[in-house]
Amino acid sequence: GGGSVCAGGERQETRSVIERNVRKIEKLEEELRSAGEAMAVQEEVVMGLRQDLARDEDIFASKTAETRQLQTAWRDAEVALAAMQTALALSQVECQQSADEVRALRTELA
Repeated sequence: GGGSVCAGGERQETRSVIERNVRKIEKLEEELRSAGEAMAVQEEVVMGLRQDLARDEDIFASKTAETRQLQTAWRDAEVALAAMQTALALSQVECQQSADEVRALRTELA
C-alpha cells in the first residue's frame, strides 16, 4: 500500500521534472533558432558590406589608374610645351637673322 503511494508520487515528480526539462529544451531550441536567424541576417549584412567594399576598391583602383594616366599626360604635355618653346625661340632667332640679312642686302644695293 505505502510503496505504491510513494512510487506514484515519485512518478508524478519525475513527470514534473521531465516536463520542466522539456520546456527548458523547447525554450533553448527557440533561442537557438532566433540566434540562427539573427546570425543569418548579420551574415547578409556582412556580405553586402563586403560587396560594397569590393566595389569601392575597384572604383579606387580605377581612379588611381586614371590619375596616373593624367599625370603621365601632364608630364608629356610639359615636355611637348618645352620643345615648342625651344622651337619658337629658334624660329625667332632665325627670323631675326633673316631680317638682318635682308637689311644688309638692301644697304649693299642702295
